Amino acid sequence: MAALMVRILLKRVHEVELAHTKAEAIRIGLEQEFDIVISDLGLPDGNGYEVMEALRAKSQVFGIALSGYGMEADVDRSAGAGLQLHLTKPAGEQTRYQAVTEGRANAMARSPRRPRPENNRSTRHPVRR
Repeated sequence: MAALMVRILLKRVHEVELAHTKAEAIRIGLEQEFDIVISDLGLPDGNGYEVMEALRAKSQVFGIALSGYGMEADVDRSAGAGLQLHLTKPAGEQTRYQAVTEGRANAMARSPRRPRPENNRSTRHPVRR
């Protein structure tokens, strides 16, 4: 899933950082600034909720959860961790990219003085797992 998400984002001229573990995701997320975090909720050494909670302590990054679980309690837990969107697998390419588009609009609204890239599309996204 992560490799596909990376290809989708790179194809559409976004910058992407890929992490495979909770520890790696948090380290990268705290070292760099991102507009959007896309995290699988099931990670080898923890979960995406923990990633988002750690990153939200630093910034108001827009969070998108990818999960095999889509019950109301799962979506509520995502929201409680600071993830604004919860996509249940298998989410199609169009659905995933619409979530990224929403996240980008949210990031731009939070930082209106931030200069837009020339192509108006480049955004940094760490993709987890």
